[in-house]
Amino acid sequence: MNYSTDHTFIDKLGRSISFEIDYDITAHVNNVQIGEVQFNDLDGDPILFNMFVDSEYQRAGIATEMIRLAADVHGRNFGRPSFSAQGGSSKGSSEYFTIEGAALFSYCIAHDIIDDLPDPYDVFEDDGTDA
Repeated sequence: MNYSTDHTFIDKLGRSISFEIDYDITAHVNNVQIGEVQFNDLDGDPILFNMFVDSEYQRAGIATEMIRLAADVHGRNFGRPSFSAQGGSSKGSSEYFTIEGAALFSYCIAHDIIDDLPDPYDVFEDDGTDA
């Protein structure tokens, strides 16, 4: 699939951010990459692999815009880590959210940018009794 297109966004600080939209989403300022959302393909389904925004550009709406663009390209239910997944030395960054990543995705869910996904780690059901 070829989604290649360009998009410009003005962040919360008034900076013009250019996005290249393909299978992955990249953010640039003056032709210098400052952020990216990368995907792997799992049996034809996009799975979030990695994301970042350079520190001097964080908290300005850029990552939220990249997730919105990713939802436009891949749908609102693209694969991503569970909020319950935990990191560790044996885990890759694609298997769990950082604190910042979890906050970003929680924000995007709350603002109807992406859908909340069932948590595969939430296997216990409330049977109505107290433990």
